This record gives sequence, C-alpha cells and structure tokens, in this order.
Amino acid sequence: MPLYHRLPEAMLSVKELVVCKLAGCPLKGNINWPSLRVLSLKKVEICDQSIIDNLIFTCPFIEKLALIECNGLRYLHLSGLRKLKKVKVKSQISPPLEKIEIDVVSLQTFSYSASYKEKTDIDLTSCKNLEVFKYKHGMITEDLIQGLNCNFPALKVLVLHGYRHHIQRIEISIPLLEKLNLSLPDLSAEEAIINAPRLRSFKCYMENIPPLFSLNQTSLQEVALKLSLDLIYFQQRESFREDFMEIIESFNQIKLVTLRFTYYSSSVINKIVSKVSNPVLLDIRHLKLKTYIDGTEKVNVALVDDLFCICRPESLLLVSGCGGNDAFMKILCKKLVRRVKHKNYSAAAHVKCWQRDLKGVKIEHFGRNGYKKVVTCHAFLDSFQILEPKQKIRFVFEW
Repeated sequence: MPLYHRLPEAMLSVKELVVCKLAGCPLKGNINWPSLRVLSLKKVEICDQSIIDNLIFTCPFIEKLALIECNGLRYLHLSGLRKLKKVKVKSQISPPLEKIEIDVVSLQTFSYSASYKEKTDIDLTSCKNLEVFKYKHGMITEDLIQGLNCNFPALKVLVLHGYRHHIQRIEISIPLLEKLNLSLPDLSAEEAIINAPRLRSFKCYMENIPPLFSLNQTSLQEVALKLSLDLIYFQQRESFREDFMEIIESFNQIKLVTLRFTYYSSSVINKIVSKVSNPVLLDIRHLKLKTYIDGTEKVNVALVDDLFCICRPESLLLVSGCGGNDAFMKILCKKLVRRVKHKNYSAAAHVKCWQRDLKGVKIEHFGRNGYKKVVTCHAFLDSFQILEPKQKIRFVFEW
C-alpha cells in the first residue's frame, strides 16, 4: 500500500488559490477553492466519484485538470465545468480505470495514457470543440477509431500509440486534421486508409506494412516513417519491396525517414533494392538511422552499401551509443576515407556506385549545451574512441 500524507486542514478552503499541484496524499473533506484554474493530482488517493463531484461543484472555473496514477478511481465523469479546456489522465496499474466520460463543450485537449494494453471506455461525444486527442498504451479498437471519425469535427491533432485489437481495416477520415502520429507496433490490418485533406505532418511507426495503404496528402509537408524490420517478416512477405516502395513514392515531400533495423542480412536489404539499374530510388533528403545489429564488420559494410543504393540523402543522422550505431558509423567513416572515384560501373556494380556519385562529405558533431563541431572523416575516426554516448552525429553529403 502506498504511503499517503494527509493534506493540512487549512488547505481545504483557500479562496485565492489559482494553481494547485498535489502528490502522495488522500483527497478527503469539503474542499473549497473557488478561484482554482489549474489542478494537478499525482498518485493521490481518490476514494470514489463523489470526491470529483465535490471538486467540480466548489471549483467551477477549472481550465486544466491532470489526474496522474490516482489510486481508487475506476470511473471518471466530468460535467458542468464551463471553462475546462484541457484534461490529462494517466491510469494507475491496479485497479485500472474502466471508463472516462466527459460532458464539457469547451474541452479542446484530451490526453490519456493507459496501463499496459488496458482497454478503457472513453466517451467524449459531447466535446464537439475538441482539437487535440492523444491516446497512448491502450488497446486500439475499431470503435475507438470510428468514434474519432464521427464525433470530433474540429479535431486537428491525433496521436494514437497502442496495441491492435484484431483490427482488419483502419480508416481515419477527419477533414480538419493537421497532425497525425500513429504507433502501432503489432498492427495486422490488411488495409489502412487516411483521408485528411489538411494533413501537414504524418508520423508513423509500424512493424508490418498493410498491403493496401492509402493516404490523402494534398497539404502534406512532413513525413516520418519508422519501420522495424526483421527477417521473419521478410520471409513471410516476399512483396515487401513493392509495398515499401509504393508507400514511400506516394509522398510528395519527405523531410525525414527513420529506418530501424532489428535484424539485418544482405539478403534482406537486397529484397528492397534487388537488381535496380538506377540506384537513386527514393527521394529522401534527410535520413535518421537506428541499427540494432549484432553482426560482423562484413554485415555493416553491406548495410552501408545497400542503404546508399536505396537513396542519396542530403544528411544522415545517428545517435552515438544507441544500439549498433557506433559500429555502423565507424564502418561508414572508413569507407568514406577509402572511397575511390571510379569512372566505369557496370549494372552489376550498382551497390557500390554511390561512391562514384559522392562529391564530398562533412561530419557535424552536436554535443551538450549547444556544442557543435564540423570535422572531416579522418578527424572523426581519430576521436572515435573518446566519443561520448547520446551525441548526435550528422553526415552531410554532397552528391
């Protein structure tokens, strides 16, 4: 049982209190904070809904409310708060929050973080002015997505980070949506349709690419894709190259693509680039790479060649000390130092032709407190042994 500290009696009635942040205490007694605008409760014991009802009655002008891992609350109902604009809820592990119901027309932002794979019934149908909806760590159901499509005409920002619940088809159709952030690591849907004509920013993380993927991108300005690729998926999906290329080529402007390799072999990447006569496949300007490869130097050499066969990025960003990034950067620098411009390349040598096209490269080292240093490949290799973790290293290429 958590240890709670009782709130002093004098704090229960403070007429001038505007902002209140409480943690690790039971919420009991007749609270009277008539001027309260912001209330944040973290790990606070709330015995039942009557405590919340009392807060609403005595604090009618609350604009921002946060309930973080508050124990004892199974059902949350908010209504009558005419000034309420923002609600943030993070469910406790046990007992889980079973239902959230908010009947407040003025609500603009709602954020909910569930316990691991928790399914919570959320009813915000009365919140017609909702502009931001964030849902993390819970079950993503077809009913949840359908409710978002139908009930929130003013929605501009949508964040869905969760786990699939036997979804065969995902369709997001929100006319005013401007930013969409999806993280669906175990998605098994066969079809994904995103119809948002005002969408400017699309960020997505998934392990499986739906065979049918459609995105309305009339206003799209920024795309970030994070694909976790493993060998089993490649073996099961021989059509991955076509699916991957079709999605990438459907975007007019790609500012950032993040590829996350959980397992690598040359045969895997060759399924993407297999026997392509033109090495410049993807129009990617900036590439961020994370590698999680426990392999030999030969494996990293192959990865370098295959990646530059996929695209000719203006920049490549890696973070030191992250997975296999250090080994990859070292191999990349060695190849850049030893590169030789060849005049003649046959079609079979498409993997190495990036060295012919590369005119120059510089390395930008971003450290702490705004530190930035531009170095050559030779200098970077010389200082590699003293490279600290979590340093951003950006390779800037001239093709």
